[in-house]
Amino acid sequence: SWEMMPGGKYPMYADPRVHRMLSDLTPVLAVAYRHPVVLSGDLNVSTQWEESQENAAAVVFARLRAWDLVDCISHTRASRPRLSNCECPDGDACSHVQTFRSRNRADSWPKQLDYAFVSKSIVPKRDGCRVVDDAAAWALSDHCPIVLDLEGLAS
Repeated sequence: SWEMMPGGKYPMYADPRVHRMLSDLTPVLAVAYRHPVVLSGDLNVSTQWEESQENAAAVVFARLRAWDLVDCISHTRASRPRLSNCECPDGDACSHVQTFRSRNRADSWPKQLDYAFVSKSIVPKRDGCRVVDDAAAWALSDHCPIVLDLEGLAS
C-alpha cells in the first residue's frame, strides 16, 4: 500500500504504511520471544531502491530486526545464485530475489518487494524458504509467492 507524500522526486512511499502496520502489530511482536511469529507479505519497500528511498526502507527493516525477526530470504542466500541485474549496494553479498515484475513484464527490472520474517526461535526449525519464480505463479499476479516450510514446528 502506498502513501502520498508532499514534494520530492517520488510522490508515493510505502514505508509510512509499513510503520503503522508494525505499530498495530506491537502487541503480537512484543511476545514473539514466547510465541513464534511469522510476518510475510508485499511490503512495497526494498533496500534496492535509490539512496533517498533506501534510507527510509532501511528504518523499516531495522525495526523488524529490533523485534528479533529474521528475514528468511536473506537468511537462505547461500542456497541460490545471486540475482542477476540487481543494482543494490550489496555486491556479491546481495540476497535479493525477484518477487515483483512491473506490469508483470518478464523484462522488467528485478525488484524484491515481498518478504517473509520469522521469530529467531523458528529459524532452527524452519525447513526451507523459497520464492516461486515460475510461469504459473506469474500468470496469477505481478508478485510471486514466498513459501516457508514450517513442518519442523509441529514436533
